[in-house]
Amino acid sequence: TDLGVAGVVEYWDSRIEAHMKVNAPWTDRTGNARAGLFAKAGHQRGQRHWIDLGHRVPYGIWLEVRFAGKYAIVLPSLILFGPKIMKTLDKLFARLGTS
Repeated sequence: TDLGVAGVVEYWDSRIEAHMKVNAPWTDRTGNARAGLFAKAGHQRGQRHWIDLGHRVPYGIWLEVRFAGKYAIVLPSLILFGPKIMKTLDKLFARLGTS
């Protein structure tokens, strides 16, 4: 089960990152903000698995919160992909007989 969950988060992190880079709603000036978007799987084997989403540029927070989130991409991506990840996990657990 642990390896399966690790595989699920590894599967989805690259897809989320690609989505954020393609769909970020701002107009690029330098391209640094778009290039700095990331989604990275993390693991604490046997305990938990996660995907960090964020920006590598210091002003990325302002793209997320300024103008009532008009240029946000992190939270919209979480809302879009969260249910997809959970559906994948449901299928995994059903296949393993642990749901």
